[in-house]
Amino acid sequence: MEHPLKKKNIINVLESLIAESHQPDQKLKILFVAVEASPYASVGGFASVVAFLTKELKKRGHDVRIFMPKFGFLDEEKYKTKMVCEGLKVPTDDEDKEFLVCNVKTTTVGDVQTYFLENQEYYELRANVYSYSDDPTRWALLSRGCLEFIKTGDFVPNIIHCHDWHTGIVANYLKTVYKKDPILRDIASVFTIHNLAIQGIQDMNNFSEMDFDDGKSPVASLFDPTLNKQNFMKRGIIYSGIPRKS
Repeated sequence: MEHPLKKKNIINVLESLIAESHQPDQKLKILFVAVEASPYASVGGFASVVAFLTKELKKRGHDVRIFMPKFGFLDEEKYKTKMVCEGLKVPTDDEDKEFLVCNVKTTTVGDVQTYFLENQEYYELRANVYSYSDDPTRWALLSRGCLEFIKTGDFVPNIIHCHDWHTGIVANYLKTVYKKDPILRDIASVFTIHNLAIQGIQDMNNFSEMDFDDGKSPVASLFDPTLNKQNFMKRGIIYSGIPRKS
């Protein structure tokens, strides 16, 4: 079944952003951040879209890579993964547990390199990709883990392309927590919505007007129940774009 998004339209938007923020003929480094990407994990339609877009942009000369979780069902022997970053400390903003320690592994299929964020508790020990009560924590870890990995210098993109609500807060983190970081501050972000109906608000029990997320408050800590009531998609819409010089 054809994905509701027109793939060519997404390519056109990306190239418009490239033209606005860089020289039109400049070849860029672009990092896709997504929960799913074919052939590694595919539940919904956007896994194939991510695969298509990376290959299409690669054909146009850009250095395009993917950053996603390393789920337990990934066949590491088949894909010949290798370690690129061991012991990556990802901040949680929690006073009692300041960091979650992850690894980053990588492989290349069809000329597109993919990075996998490895964490046993939140990815490898889960039987499914979705439908856990702590999904916001899992995807916040992916979002912040991506930015912390970029800070290591292994791959510093010009553009981060975030996919669906799961990674909407990448742009939020970029424009707030990391806005003065010398490596991250000049990175542009693009946010593509694949399913508008699912926006990342997990806890609707006892939801009141006081819980409305205007998108302007800081992202809650990874273990704060408030995180389940923050609208990741809304934050992706608000914060994505090209960094402006102050």
